[in-house]
Amino acid sequence: MAGLVVLGNASQPVAGDLIVSEPPPLLHLLPGNPPLVLVVNGSRLFEVDVEYFDQLRQDGEGAEELLNFGTPLAAPATGNVPLVPPNAISLNIAQSCNLSCSYCYADEGRFGKHPVLMSKKVALAAVDQLFEGVVPGQRATVGFIGGEPFLNREVLYATVEHASKQARSSGSRVGFSVTTNGTLLTKADLGLLRDHSFAVSVSLDGSGEINDRHRRARNARVRVRRARDARCDRQVMDRGRASGRLRGFLL
Repeated sequence: MAGLVVLGNASQPVAGDLIVSEPPPLLHLLPGNPPLVLVVNGSRLFEVDVEYFDQLRQDGEGAEELLNFGTPLAAPATGNVPLVPPNAISLNIAQSCNLSCSYCYADEGRFGKHPVLMSKKVALAAVDQLFEGVVPGQRATVGFIGGEPFLNREVLYATVEHASKQARSSGSRVGFSVTTNGTLLTKADLGLLRDHSFAVSVSLDGSGEINDRHRRARNARVRVRRARDARCDRQVMDRGRASGRLRGFLL
């Protein structure tokens, strides 16, 4: 964050406005009107006067007053903390998108790099690693994101099949989710979403007019009805078991 000043242990050496610390900093100083101080332990945010803020910024004097206010400071963890095996993964299977929305922060799903699709080998290996930590009876979740994940339809289908087999063989359960713009969905895709009880998020932004103005393909606008009709063919929402969630406004 621009203008962010980090305050660590006041006994540590100072490098410019940054006080180097090990373990991680205890306070974050946020210049502004009024100036604010974020205490990391407990995520506590304080409004302070300018004089006190400058004092903290210069030498850290008086920091204990905030650190000890309200919630006692927990003792820092020491040594290696064992990691709990995950029971959910999110696979970015398509670092690319078929849309070119005017406000896109993700560079059409490329995030400043070249478009790339996840290989089936990588996706299946991720699923295998997930199920290594899943115990019988436990539910695992595999999510698909992008870009637009249905640009990599073959890998999505293969991953769903593989994860379902892994769940059966391990005596566990698996659920699926996908975030999609909805414009590429076919009847076969809707069947997959229904049969595997996907949680489906389809993003439509603003009214139909606003959506069609800003949410467009590279050479044309994408009508709000196109995404709506592709997703709401009544195969998913009415007769199927998949759940649908809209982010935005649907006509």
